[in-house]
Amino acid sequence: MPSYADWQLIAENDLGIKYFFDSEYVSKKGDILIYQVLENHKVKTPGGYLTVLLDMQGNCDKFSIKWDKGEFSEKPFDFELDWIKEPKLLYVRNPEWEYPDYDSPWGKALKKACDLKL
Repeated sequence: MPSYADWQLIAENDLGIKYFFDSEYVSKKGDILIYQVLENHKVKTPGGYLTVLLDMQGNCDKFSIKWDKGEFSEKPFDFELDWIKEPKLLYVRNPEWEYPDYDSPWGKALKKACDLKL
């Protein structure tokens, strides 16, 4: 099965969480960008997940983000098949815009999305 994403490592923290950005999935709707961020965890989250795939909304002018929905899996992401094994779809909508630090994984992802679509 071919890969449909272009996952780029954008950050890794002290806990071993790796953050990836998919440059193939960026789209624009008015002033809002839609993009994805993938989190791969070394150890399971308190919810029991190793993989979190988040659909994000971003505003480049205000450098702000919202989470839209997420897929969560107890198994690691399979980069060869480019899919989450046994995902659970959860809506993680946050109604308020947040303003990430530029050097945070969320800020780096938004910057990449803005660079691609502006």
